[in-house]
Amino acid sequence: MTKAAKFFKKHASRAKGIGLMTFLVNAPDVIAQNEAWIARRRPPTQDRIDKATALLHRDGGQPPAPEDAIPESYKTWEREQQRKSRRKAS
Repeated sequence: MTKAAKFFKKHASRAKGIGLMTFLVNAPDVIAQNEAWIARRRPPTQDRIDKATALLHRDGGQPPAPEDAIPESYKTWEREQQRKSRRKAS
């Protein structure tokens, strides 16, 4: 079992109020449902990928709402990360 799966069992089941045994019993059902969903899903084609990319990069539309603006503290953090990566590269 992977470390991620162990972590999920330990922490996520507690957060949702689900006991570990309940999670273990239901895990095969969840895995089967996920595999069934993947089997029913249309395969990605280059046309679908191109349409999604065009949608993401389209012009026009409305500007972001004020509450959607990136906080200045994040912008500062992002600039600091860029500076760190530049220092490592040189």
